[in-house]
Amino acid sequence: MLINNAAIARGKYLDELSLDQFKKTIDINLFSVVHLNKLFMSQKSIIDNDAKKGDFHIVHMCSVASRATSIKNSDYCTSKFAMRGYISCLR
Repeated sequence: MLINNAAIARGKYLDELSLDQFKKTIDINLFSVVHLNKLFMSQKSIIDNDAKKGDFHIVHMCSVASRATSIKNSDYCTSKFAMRGYISCLR
């Protein structure tokens, strides 16, 4: 089982965020999930055996921010909207 629940939220207006801060939020909230999923799924023999037994699970904690925006969390909401899209691609 893999549980993805890492995230940061800065709580700043868009014009208060530097591009580096925005990118770091995306890196942590989205790309860390993609990276961990890739590592987890690369264990092909383990995954195949567990999937056949029904013991294979990936859990993603997304947030209500994947469906609703907040003016002071543009970086966080963007990362969560993207994560929801990514998760849909895995199904």
